[in-house]
This record gives sequence, C-alpha cells and structure tokens, in this order.
Amino acid sequence: MIGALSDHLLYRPLRARRQRVDGPWRWLATAHGALRVLDTGGDHSVLLFAPDGPCVIEHYAALVETLRADFRVVVFDLPGFGLSAPSPGYAHRLEQGAAVILGVLDALGIERATLCFSCIDGFYAIAAAATAPARFDAIGHFPDLEQADTHAAVMREACGLPTH
Repeated sequence: MIGALSDHLLYRPLRARRQRVDGPWRWLATAHGALRVLDTGGDHSVLLFAPDGPCVIEHYAALVETLRADFRVVVFDLPGFGLSAPSPGYAHRLEQGAAVILGVLDALGIERATLCFSCIDGFYAIAAAATAPARFDAIGHFPDLEQADTHAAVMREACGLPTH
C-alpha cells in the first residue's frame, strides 16, 4: 500500500502539466486514476491496447495509423505509466488492472472489444475477460511494435477483412 501511495504522490506535480500536453488523446477519470486515452472513434470493431511500460501511447502511432481505417482503435496508458496517474490505492493488482480495462470500456461506451495486450499486461487482459467474458471478442498478444504492418494484417484476417 505504501508503494501505491508513493506512486500517487509522485504524479501530483504532473497534474497541472498533464492538462497542457498537446496531442490526439483525452483524459478519462476512473476509480483507479486519471488515464490518458487515444480513441480513433467510429463504429468499427474495437481493438483495445495498453502499452507495456516503458512504452506509451506514442509508441503505438504507426500501428494505430495502420489499423484505423478498419477498426476503432483505443490505446491507453495504465495507471502509473506514461502520463496516467494512479489513485492512492492503485497497487497494480490483477483485479485492479482488470477493473481499469472494464472502466475504460464503460467510460467510452464500448460494449465489446478485442483485447490487444503485450507482456505482463496480458494478465490484466485475461483477468478482465474472465470477469466479463461477454464484453470481449478475443485476446491478442502483441510483443513487437516493429511489426505493425504484420499485426495489422493478422487483425484484418482474423476479422475477415481484406489484408490490403
């Protein structure tokens, strides 16, 4: 618990600066902290990504651009990573990570999504899917962002779309 409080306090000085950072994202207030989210919008099938630290939303720019014509792409920084500040009680527990994923979907009004997570964050995705299986179409693992075109082709093929 002391670690969670420390994380929260370390982010406090960034609070004012976060609002001045320019970009194509927005802020979502959640029970586990203020999260920075990029959402391409639209009515396509949803792909939900959370970068694994130290990566942040910007590391996914090429992948987002490759996918946005065929999917609604949502990328968010988990609490305590990037500019997303954790709440004082956020301790990076499995159930908390799952709750963050579900909270992002709820805040954006998304009923169903495909979870696209890498590394340790994949456990949060599995926990979210176990908690609310009806909310998810699939879980994908994306370990290497250098392969953005390959990942995009795999996602298109899995959804029955042309692979360009």
